[in-house]
Amino acid sequence: MTKVLKTIILCLLFILSFSNLALAAGGGEMIGYFFVVVLILVVIFLIIREVVCWYWKINTIVELLQQINARLGGDSRVVLEGAEPGGSGDPKSEKSRVCPECGVRNPLNSKFCEECGSPMK
Repeated sequence: MTKVLKTIILCLLFILSFSNLALAAGGGEMIGYFFVVVLILVVIFLIIREVVCWYWKINTIVELLQQINARLGGDSRVVLEGAEPGGSGDPKSEKSRVCPECGVRNPLNSKFCEECGSPMK
């Protein structure tokens, strides 16, 4: 909500500075009214946008995605809690062997690990 407030304040300062410039240059009241209408429309847009983001939980989703990205630290592989690295998490993974070197699950008939290449024992 603070981003919205900062944006509103910046828009207000921007419009007030231009309306004062227009009035000082003899632009008349019409330009002042135009800037006030634009300011009101921007404020209404920002309020509606914030309500929509709150309703659809977009802000929460973005925060969660940022936390996930920070925890991954640029690593694209995700390991779930309680899951073996490289495991799929389904019952079919029980029909596989775990590499003694890296811990990745491999098919039963493999002679070498698909991840690190070490021989399966």
